Amino acid sequence: MNLHRIEGEPEWSGVKPKDRNSWQKLAAATKGFVTPGNFFSVLGLLSVPIGLWLIIDGKHYLAGAIVLAAGRLCDLLDGWAADKTGTKSPLGEKIDASFDKISTGLVLLGLWLGTDFPLLFVVLLLVPHLLITPLALAAYRHGKSFHPSLPGKLSMALIWLSIIVSLVAAELAERSESMSTDTRYIIVPAVIVVASFILSTIALAGYVRQYWQTSYGR
Repeated sequence: MNLHRIEGEPEWSGVKPKDRNSWQKLAAATKGFVTPGNFFSVLGLLSVPIGLWLIIDGKHYLAGAIVLAAGRLCDLLDGWAADKTGTKSPLGEKIDASFDKISTGLVLLGLWLGTDFPLLFVVLLLVPHLLITPLALAAYRHGKSFHPSLPGKLSMALIWLSIIVSLVAAELAERSESMSTDTRYIIVPAVIVVASFILSTIALAGYVRQYWQTSYGR
């Protein structure tokens, strides 16, 4: 389901002003910035500094994982809210995608700098998605836009799964006082990271092909 995806004009633009619901009127009055979907997107973004503070400053890995997971739930709710209130728009889709990428990058970098989260994991998880960004910007210059692909969405879901699993593993390792030596707590996150990297590479190849067709008509 692509609850936050819409082509062309915002959803409320096809509704007569007198027939718009309250959320559509508010969205129209604010040029699409104040919507239920964007509210949840902002909540998802705000979960990042709170979660990182719990993890890095307080070493509360499980509590931080819960906060970050709640933020990802908000990321799911934004599309649902936009769909239910008739406030889907290209701006909302871009805010959703941008905040999701910002949140992911900040969490991965924060975990690498503030914890024992492996640099190799950060590279494998982030690099393919970072390469997609300039392709999307280049396509935008040609008047086209990239929508998230299924492999890309699955890859992003696995990134967050690897983060949550790693934090839960860190909590378990902390309690067993063997965090630096017990390899049991790194195997499952490593498998998820590899799966995410494979999917994100597939997504990147799809975007390259789409960009080539968009730019050169082949």
